[in-house]
Amino acid sequence: FDISRPELFLAYSPYPQLGAPVAHSIFFQVLGHHGFVGFFLFIGIWIATWVVASRTRRLARAAPEAKWCSDLAGMCQVSMMGYLFGGAFLSLAYYDFPYYVMAIVCLNHAWLKRQAWKTEPAEVGGWRGLIGIGTAAARGPGGATIPPGPSGMQRP
Repeated sequence: FDISRPELFLAYSPYPQLGAPVAHSIFFQVLGHHGFVGFFLFIGIWIATWVVASRTRRLARAAPEAKWCSDLAGMCQVSMMGYLFGGAFLSLAYYDFPYYVMAIVCLNHAWLKRQAWKTEPAEVGGWRGLIGIGTAAARGPGGATIPPGPSGMQRP
């Protein structure tokens, strides 16, 4: 990943006064560092992430509890497009945030595919209890059920 070091360029360049070259594109940066095999793997990773996000959006339409999964997958696609179009003019192929987006897409899809909202236990208290997320009623001290507050929200 560190193939274009300034000392290597200066040692073998006929024009050392120009300094080390910069690709100014994530695509050319990956192509220069890893060749065509690495370039096609890089493109393939992003295509696969896009396909998984699209599949997540399609699966989330069937479950109203998972509408947020569809929204998250759509916003991850918007983020990926921003990275890929903006990256055509920047040397940020190894910037970490797009890979976090990729991980979020995969985790979102896995959560949706196993229908985790059906099996996850409802939390007692905490922020989930404050905003009324969960299937069971909130429990207070001694196990007493806490009635919902205004607008159906659970009281702490």
